[in-house]
Amino acid sequence: MQSVRHAFEKVRSKLNLSALPQVENCSPAQVKRYIERNVFKICVLVLDAEKLKDAYDNLPQRKNEYEELLKTAMDRVGKITSIILMNLI
Repeated sequence: MQSVRHAFEKVRSKLNLSALPQVENCSPAQVKRYIERNVFKICVLVLDAEKLKDAYDNLPQRKNEYEELLKTAMDRVGKITSIILMNLI
């Protein structure tokens, strides 16, 4: 999470974003519903690479949830959608 915060801090001032962004650990379905209900200027989705790989390899329903989440984020978020895939320890 520290790497994500560092990357966010590098672009925060350039994009005029809050110093205290909302950070939560949610399921793909929960995030999708949240994105559908709100309007955003920017959206940074952080996905654990191991969980994502496991979903794509072993959990077809979860794979579909991730794909729907990403599609929703691209459709609903203003001009910028950033997706950071990283292996969180």
